[in-house]
Amino acid sequence: MEEIEIVRVKFTRVCNGFGCTVFSFESDDNELDIGDFCVTYDPEEDDDLSLGQVIGKYKIPKQKSLKSIQKILRKATDDDIRPLIISSIRKRRHMIYAAKR
Repeated sequence: MEEIEIVRVKFTRVCNGFGCTVFSFESDDNELDIGDFCVTYDPEEDDDLSLGQVIGKYKIPKQKSLKSIQKILRKATDDDIRPLIISSIRKRRHMIYAAKR
C-alpha cells in the first residue's frame, strides 16, 4: 500500500510560557528533516501563511478519507527565517535588560 509522509510542525507565533501548538501536515514531496523550518497555510487563520519548525515525522497508509490533511507548501528559505531570528534576538535582549533592572 502506498504511504504518505506526515510531519509534525510547531508554530513559533503560538508559543507561550506553557508550550507551543503543534499541527500535522502532509510533506507533499518536500524533503524536510526534523529541525527544518517550513512554510504552510496557517491552520488557524485560513489564508495566512505561517513559518513553522518540523519536530517529528512519520508515515501513514495513503487512503481515501473524508478529511484531507493540509500540505506543506515549501521548505523555508533564509529570507523566510531571517525575521524570526531578528525577532528572537530582540526578545532576548529585552529579557536581559529587564532582568538587570
